[in-house]
Amino acid sequence: MTQPPLVIPATVEVPQAEKTTLANGATLYTLASDDFEVLRITFVFRAGSAVQRVPFSASAAANMLAEGTRDMTAQQIAEQLDYYGSYFDVNIDRDYAYISFCTLSKFFGQTLAVAEQVLLHPTFPEEELRTYCAKRKQRLAIERTKVDVEAREAFARTMFGPEHPYGISADENDYDRLTRADVAEFYARHYTAANGFVVCSGRIGEQEREAVAALAERLARAGGRNRGAVSGARNPARSLRRTPRRRAVFDPHRTHALPAPASRLLGHAGRGVGAGRLLRIAPDAEPARRARLHLR
Repeated sequence: MTQPPLVIPATVEVPQAEKTTLANGATLYTLASDDFEVLRITFVFRAGSAVQRVPFSASAAANMLAEGTRDMTAQQIAEQLDYYGSYFDVNIDRDYAYISFCTLSKFFGQTLAVAEQVLLHPTFPEEELRTYCAKRKQRLAIERTKVDVEAREAFARTMFGPEHPYGISADENDYDRLTRADVAEFYARHYTAANGFVVCSGRIGEQEREAVAALAERLARAGGRNRGAVSGARNPARSLRRTPRRRAVFDPHRTHALPAPASRLLGHAGRGVGAGRLLRIAPDAEPARRARLHLR
């Protein structure tokens, strides 16, 4: 059998996201696709463990965003998202924290209302924090009995040094010393408009884009308090500076580097809403699950 000839296309067209700079300095990237009636909204913050001052404060801040807010309990958040077949996902690494919401288009408004609570009004309840720390401490102690974990931590210490943010291996007992004030301070300092950006993909109309922009505009500029709800109609001409969407041309013979956080948005898997309490009550939940594969 003769192997077919290898054919490398001269060029490949890759859709490029539309970039919008909001009034508070936040950046919104939108990539429209009408293949499925679903949207995925991801808020990316430079809030990984490399920038934390207190051990485990970065991961606690990200993972506890949905464990209680100003107007909703953790159970209410989980039930609201579950009922509409929506999905909430948190990922964190050394550099970035990724807060994602995936929803059917017809339930966009209900899901965005929950996103507002999670992103702008987390309360980090003391009882939930102590439960979280106890579970994570036990899990870390078990993980560190495994050879691959020991090897990974030893490699990082050798490569970067024990004092480098990438090489530090915190003691699991530091979970006992983590306080609500530590978590709240990390959130206030790093979950800001100047410290991240927003990516929205899927079936995005002007109404949806404006709603996501309105939410992103309420993020604190830099270490300040988040603003209250936007009242009245918004004038996008005053608050937005838009860059027309264009199509990039990909040359397979050249190296194209993607921004690190943007490339990681494709195919992330991590902690879902309510630590696995996704009940899939709504009959539309299954289409949403299949569509998430398309948007990742």
